[in-house]
Amino acid sequence: MDKVKVFVGIDVSKGWLDFATFSPSGGVPYAARCANTPSASGKVIRELRKFCKTSSDEMLFCLEHTGIYCTPFLDVSAKLDLKVWQESGFKIRKAQQLRGKSDAMDAQRIAEYAYRYKDKCRLWIPEPEIITRLRDLLALRERLMKAVNMLKVPKGEAKAVGKKTSVADMTKLSDPAVTALKKQLKQVEKQIDEFVAAHPDIKANYDLVCSVRGVGRMTALSLILYTRNFTLFDDPRKLACYCGVAPFEHASGSSVRGRTRVSHIANKSLKKIIHMAAISAVRQNQDMKEYYNRKLNQGKNKMSIINAVRNKLLHCIMAVINRKTPWVPKFSKAEENLATPI
Repeated sequence: MDKVKVFVGIDVSKGWLDFATFSPSGGVPYAARCANTPSASGKVIRELRKFCKTSSDEMLFCLEHTGIYCTPFLDVSAKLDLKVWQESGFKIRKAQQLRGKSDAMDAQRIAEYAYRYKDKCRLWIPEPEIITRLRDLLALRERLMKAVNMLKVPKGEAKAVGKKTSVADMTKLSDPAVTALKKQLKQVEKQIDEFVAAHPDIKANYDLVCSVRGVGRMTALSLILYTRNFTLFDDPRKLACYCGVAPFEHASGSSVRGRTRVSHIANKSLKKIIHMAAISAVRQNQDMKEYYNRKLNQGKNKMSIINAVRNKLLHCIMAVINRKTPWVPKFSKAEENLATPI
């Protein structure tokens, strides 16, 4: 970051982008608004270079991580090889005391944030195309499942309270839609399986993760997606923190002695999936089952034990990924001596 002379903050909205600059050397700040399209973003970037009299290599663009609305600008930045920092909106807000709010003010605050915390900058790297494809397939699967449940659940509730007319109407009008959605869901899942089979790197890690008893298909796919096929994390403790299952101490001086607890700053979608995997592991994985029962007999809180199982699962998963061999259940010392290396 030593070469950076101009820090550019971008406030992202669905329809437009607000740009603002901050320069440590002072000078007149630049501010502009453009449509949230690749062509409009490119035009503003060219204007920025002329206004600031600097090259792209001496500029850092910082924007909030707002999902799909960032895509047009990120596409342009990848083509122009810009330095881009995608930061959590929560971190930006917590770092500042806000008085008033507008898109232009937010852009200026983001630019100032980029300057103040430039030593913590993590430059954005374009997502591999295969990960983007997997993300789209899993998102489509999730939407289809939600649509099926939205149509099935009301019918079950109506049947439970004896609403025969409503049940008949839903059977006639919504059941064909449910049947069609289920057919589409099967096709999407088949496409996901074909996609995994067609990419050896993903297939290898998928098989390794699934070898851990209690970890299923969707858990493996979700971990591959959010870790970019295990290229973003090589430490299970960092992955546990990202999933929101790492415990943190809550104490201060001699008066504050709170319980050790997990942080709510996490990938909630992945945390939910890991939680379900932990419950499954307690039922299917003998090692986890023995651990759970032992801690339960010691009087430990059930959710605390489940969280420990989540951590153990993530450590097992990272272990098989790092050593590139399948998970092996615990066995006796005699069996270990007779076992042949994998």
